[in-house]
Amino acid sequence: MEDVGAGREKTKSGLGGQGIFTIDGVTFGLEVCLDHDKHRLRASPPAVGDNYVQIHLITSASSDIDDEGVACMQGGLIFNVDGGSPHSHVNRNIETYDKPKLQYGGYPNAIGLEETIPIDLGRIARRWSDYFTEEGHIHVFKKQGFPKARTK
Repeated sequence: MEDVGAGREKTKSGLGGQGIFTIDGVTFGLEVCLDHDKHRLRASPPAVGDNYVQIHLITSASSDIDDEGVACMQGGLIFNVDGGSPHSHVNRNIETYDKPKLQYGGYPNAIGLEETIPIDLGRIARRWSDYFTEEGHIHVFKKQGFPKARTK
């Protein structure tokens, strides 16, 4: 794991591979699979004056949300899109940034799935079965609030 430390994951230009970025005033943290397993964002907390992550995104192939790897502020949301399982997960940090705790243990969690939309890959990707064992779904979760931006 390289380039970790306070404020080191905040992207200044959108280039360079850092995992913390802001869109429309919302601060996101993004980890891809092994980065989350190794707690990359936790190893790079916000520097003084930087915003805490409000929404923590994890894309993976068989990595679950790890309580010890949660890197968002109290009330922040954690999304895990897992290509290695048939589920996507949404949870919330109910404790502080320094001592995170997930609101819901186990899967599926109670934040709530509102709708599941099947994907018909046969119409858009002829050879989809070369890469996937099944076509998959889009999960639409119930609307959730998240905390306002706050600096360290």
